[in-house]
Amino acid sequence: MEINAKTLLRESFSCEELTVLERPRVPEGKVLCMTVDGVLQDVKPGQYSGKIHVYILDAMTEDIAKEIRIEGDAGMPPMMGFPEGMGPPEGMGPPPHQDIYANYISALVLDEDGVREEVSALDAISGAEIGNDLRGGVLKIRGSRRNVLFDEAGNRLVPDRKFDEEGKRVWQWITDYDVGVYNGVTVLGGKHRIDGLKIDYQGNGGDDFHMYGSAVAVTNEAKLILNDAEIETRGVIATGISAAAKADVLVEHSRIITKGTSNETWYKYNEKGMTSAAWVLAGRGTVRSTNALGACTMTFYDTYGESNGWGVYSGDEAADIHQNIVNSTARIPSPGSPDFREGDFGAGYAVYALSNTHSNMLGVDFQVPDYAAIIAGGWTTHYVGPSSQENLKKLVGTDSLLSRETDAFAEIEERNSVIHSDNYGFLWHSNCSGTLNILPGTELHVGDTLFLIKGSEILSNSPTVNVSGALIDNGGRDKPLTIVHLMESDDAGQTDEIALHHDYKWAICHMSPEKRAPLAGDPTATATFRFADETLSGNFYNSVNTAHQLLKLEFDRSKVSGTISAGDAEHVNKSYWYSMKDGEKICIDENGRAYRTLREKPYTSRSMGGASVTRVYVHPEVDASGAYVYDDTDPCVYEKAGYAVYYTDAQYISRVFVTPSETVNNPISVSLKNGSEWTVTGRGWITELSIDEGSTLRGRLFLDGREISPAPGVYRGRIRVEP
Repeated sequence: MEINAKTLLRESFSCEELTVLERPRVPEGKVLCMTVDGVLQDVKPGQYSGKIHVYILDAMTEDIAKEIRIEGDAGMPPMMGFPEGMGPPEGMGPPPHQDIYANYISALVLDEDGVREEVSALDAISGAEIGNDLRGGVLKIRGSRRNVLFDEAGNRLVPDRKFDEEGKRVWQWITDYDVGVYNGVTVLGGKHRIDGLKIDYQGNGGDDFHMYGSAVAVTNEAKLILNDAEIETRGVIATGISAAAKADVLVEHSRIITKGTSNETWYKYNEKGMTSAAWVLAGRGTVRSTNALGACTMTFYDTYGESNGWGVYSGDEAADIHQNIVNSTARIPSPGSPDFREGDFGAGYAVYALSNTHSNMLGVDFQVPDYAAIIAGGWTTHYVGPSSQENLKKLVGTDSLLSRETDAFAEIEERNSVIHSDNYGFLWHSNCSGTLNILPGTELHVGDTLFLIKGSEILSNSPTVNVSGALIDNGGRDKPLTIVHLMESDDAGQTDEIALHHDYKWAICHMSPEKRAPLAGDPTATATFRFADETLSGNFYNSVNTAHQLLKLEFDRSKVSGTISAGDAEHVNKSYWYSMKDGEKICIDENGRAYRTLREKPYTSRSMGGASVTRVYVHPEVDASGAYVYDDTDPCVYEKAGYAVYYTDAQYISRVFVTPSETVNNPISVSLKNGSEWTVTGRGWITELSIDEGSTLRGRLFLDGREISPAPGVYRGRIRVEP
């Protein structure tokens, strides 16, 4: 059989031989896909043989699409938007993949009535018993490897690594394209159970903020138990499991492995569109293993989650997310580790909790390069600790799918939480408060900084962190652990300047060594840390510069050895430096030699916390390979006046060293009580010190320049401590 662009397919059909010269047409309100020997794929030019089934399915029209929503969304935006001057010509209309619901295809769609056959490509699932529930089976998808933009003439284009003479990205024209973005299983409602399903998903997703391109997607108050599943995806934002709109999902005894691929020929231009980890996360990677959206509950029990970058258990666009991770694993291979493979990104987090996400991490085993958990916005409470019966009942809740499946947790083995992170433990970066509780029995092995909080004149984080009876160390590294650091934010903001930036979430961080003058008034934010029954070795810093923000440390029945001080932070790695010439900023290299400097027109960038700042970015010109171009007309050697982290060097973000210095806008309050001891190992500056009867400061104490005895009492002013 032969079909081409003139062919109008009105009904599904089967055949053994098929020649596709051009993509055929289907009636309005229909979508097109096919299976070849049980593999779901796009109908695109080529010759096919085997067991072929061409599907003409009902489109996910608006009455269906409204169920695939993020709770609180007023309406669903299209998958992609066009920058000015780029779009289909008048009368052409959007390409098939332009509107999410015009091309939303799933191998299996379930709702409260069972299987929705009119929108399901069922031949993609082989060897399964399919009804309201599903048993066994293998689902294979071979989806799109490229998504594209259109210019006004209808040509399709993708971004390339090429730059023009002004150092701006240019476009490469192409004439071919793939439109196939698929879901494996989509649950639109009802109560369902899936046992023993294996999903092999290769190809890019479409929009992981709207569950478009996910191996399993659950929404619209549906309840799903996914048991003994094996899910493996390979592609850009090809999510393993997604949930939204008050869905309740239990994933148990399962494996979810997601492998992101390069997004260089995959571009999406809309505010929510992300095909890689955001700049401020200092990460790399193009896929999150799981994604909870809006208001929903996702519980993982005895489950293995792995990604090769970005993240494993993610929560985003949160209205009221409950994320329970019980006796489960998160893995992201680190560079140099035995399981690191070519193409891995070697960066990412175990858990992301945005806004009002409630995260319970009980009995977890995390091994990640960057962060155990990132907390971004909101005022909710998070727990990390053993999966004891007491913790499970109190934190996960007796009405969860997990408790009903395991007879109120009686079957669950108690395990400690053990976390290994090469760099950081927990990050706060987006105007949040709330509470993090580290429960007794937790092990935290972190290479650089355990608790990292970012603050600035537009970013205020005021978390309360309670740590009790945990084992804390630097994971065997040869440098001291920083236990707490409240630092000047290096969040460069988000911008839609398409000529310079990639995937909307990228920008340039400019840092200046100049200190702000002391700011009057009370602190605009307070980060409070309470340590009980702890033995700690490490340092504590406050390096916020542009705002008045307080770090409050309380030690109860604890021993701490280390430096506690205000300080100045500097990034370990810089992309380039800058200096001043004729009253204007110019870009220079480490030795003061000038690059050819470009200045972007003023535009507004927005931090992850939502505050906006108008910026004029100054950056070097880059050549076709991405290397900075020197200004050969300028022989001068310039002094450094600051430095920058370029948008392609996101991995430099958060990596700083701190030089202790006198307090300006970065006060620190320290309290020792109930027999606590602080052994001072380095000179430090703080603003308040409280020592109760029975507690001890082992070091020298200076108040307003005069040495005094570190006797019990409360001291305020210019406080300096020394070994």
